[in-house]
Amino acid sequence: MRNVSGNENAAQIQLRGELGGNVSFSCPATQESLYLLYLQKGSSFVNGHYASKSVGRTWENTWMDQDKKTVHMHSLNVSHEGDYTCVIAYNEHSDTKETVVHLSIKANYSKPEVKVLHRDDIHWLVNCSSHGGYPRSPMIWNQESQMMEDVNSSVTRDDVTMTFNSSSTVYFNCSMGEIRSISCSVGGIDSQLFSVCKPKDRPPPTTHTPVIAGTICVALIFFIGIGLCLRIKCRRGQGGGTKPAGPSSQEEQGTPLTAVAVAS
Repeated sequence: MRNVSGNENAAQIQLRGELGGNVSFSCPATQESLYLLYLQKGSSFVNGHYASKSVGRTWENTWMDQDKKTVHMHSLNVSHEGDYTCVIAYNEHSDTKETVVHLSIKANYSKPEVKVLHRDDIHWLVNCSSHGGYPRSPMIWNQESQMMEDVNSSVTRDDVTMTFNSSSTVYFNCSMGEIRSISCSVGGIDSQLFSVCKPKDRPPPTTHTPVIAGTICVALIFFIGIGLCLRIKCRRGQGGGTKPAGPSSQEEQGTPLTAVAVAS
């Protein structure tokens, strides 16, 4: 192996792979019989074939297809991105032929999520965020209105996956009313369309019909009750008047009445 700088030769072959996916490095050879073929990244040996000796330790996520003169790589991650050199020799005494291959890694960002951080009749504060993408990419808003102002935008890197999280918070001026069909995007992934500066949902007007009906029913029952009481009292008054004249106490005691003559 020889040390090869990434800037020594311009990449002659461009490869693109997705995070977690597979890619194949096909080294160009003009003859079937090869003395050696190996792939290296910088000074690190990746995989290959020697006719006269063992190749030694190879990358765990690679394997060599000697018939097709191809090195296959799987389980791609961000660290695999960069320039590789494919080295070929047809016999022990021939010069080596080198081909530079550049591998680019891509990871799709998640669908941007929209959150309203604050809203009132004057302005709305809205955040749009996405994660897990590669390469680095800023959040873009499709709205170029003067009623919108960028408050804070950031792109941060995940230390574990080496992918990026992209976020942007903007201020919308609501003085001109509702703004519709807004979206944000990152790495070619768009959010859903949404609107801002919409009037707040007002509760439906309260109806007083049940209260009025209840009040009327109570009042009606009250007056009916009063009417019934007056009617009963009136009937009792008529039945308890002056009793008709009856016999005197003497008659009641059985004493005969004595006639008294009146002198003329």
